[in-house]
Amino acid sequence: LETDPDGRGNWEMGAGQQEAEPQDEASADGGSALLRPFLRELRFEQVTVEYRDASAGREHHAEFERILLSSQGERVSVDLKGRLDGQLLNLTGGIDESAIGAADQPTGFTLTGNLGDIELQARGMLDAISAAANVDLRLEAKAPSLAALTKFAGRDLPDQGPLDVTLHISGADGDYRADDIKVKLGAEMLTAAVEGTIADLAEMSGIELDVAMDTARLPDVVQQTGIEVPVALPSGLNAEAKLSGSLEALAVPAYKVGIQDEGVEASATGQVADLLALKGLMADVSMETSSLAALSKYANTELPDSGPVVLTGKLSSPGGLDAPSDVSANIKGDGVNADIVGSIADLLAAEGVLLALNVDGDSLQQVASLAGQDLSSREPMRLKGELSLSSGTYKVDK
Repeated sequence: LETDPDGRGNWEMGAGQQEAEPQDEASADGGSALLRPFLRELRFEQVTVEYRDASAGREHHAEFERILLSSQGERVSVDLKGRLDGQLLNLTGGIDESAIGAADQPTGFTLTGNLGDIELQARGMLDAISAAANVDLRLEAKAPSLAALTKFAGRDLPDQGPLDVTLHISGADGDYRADDIKVKLGAEMLTAAVEGTIADLAEMSGIELDVAMDTARLPDVVQQTGIEVPVALPSGLNAEAKLSGSLEALAVPAYKVGIQDEGVEASATGQVADLLALKGLMADVSMETSSLAALSKYANTELPDSGPVVLTGKLSSPGGLDAPSDVSANIKGDGVNADIVGSIADLLAAEGVLLALNVDGDSLQQVASLAGQDLSSREPMRLKGELSLSSGTYKVDK
């Protein structure tokens, strides 16, 4: 089995070019009498199926030692044993006898088994004979670890689990949807949950999902995924988000993120217009730190051991985190209040920072202390200016 780059299958055999031949009276009812042979057993052995998808650049290989269909009353039992992409596949179950009967008669079925370390269960109604191919089924999968999905994900996945997945698939005529989607990951380093619907499975559009995750070991989680992150990561992270759209245009209408690190507590709420490109990011941010020094790893420079400090602010990044972003913030320390408004050319690299400062202090001593300096003056002070940062060099103008 093979598709060309346009997605046309070699099994289509000129489909759409020939008009359907008129049916005779004997087959007008769907041909049930001809399609229901009275067989005690039908056995296939040593079956190999190769599937190459040129449009997606994927290949799949299946080897079946045995496919056994046997009649048991009004049910046809199914027994399948083989391998799919090198993973052991075992399925057993039953199909209503009408499965090999007339078209347009949905048939009940149940299948249970395993694919590698993944436990599988499927049950529902299926009309595979008619052109409409009506489907109404429920799928369940359980895996001891995300690593069990490595072969199918095309990349190494961390050995974290267990993972439970359930969903309901329904539709006809190539228009299929998935609802009641529930995914739960209960790993030691990370817990996560996904719930929602996908309106069009073929196009992977109409995505409406609620996502939640919680970890106290974020750097370890990211390291196990093999993803390289160019910025420092906090130790703890919890997040909730709504995903909406398609794989080509996935948006986050609302999100809430909490961050925990040594001496630092932070949270952010907002939205993302384009999640894949990280464009259209809007965030309301709040942060408390016992000392500015706790933020040194995020600022990529040594900050003074002064504080505590409370920050509230807004971030608008319409073009992406590596494009100009607008920021505004209010910072409160011991006897110090500062307002900041400006832009950052590259938020990820912390480059091209240009901020207008307005600092009011109860005394010069308190302002200096926040900057890690020791001055004796107790006179009130006000500072206005522009702070810029480029290539690790700070500069104050005006």
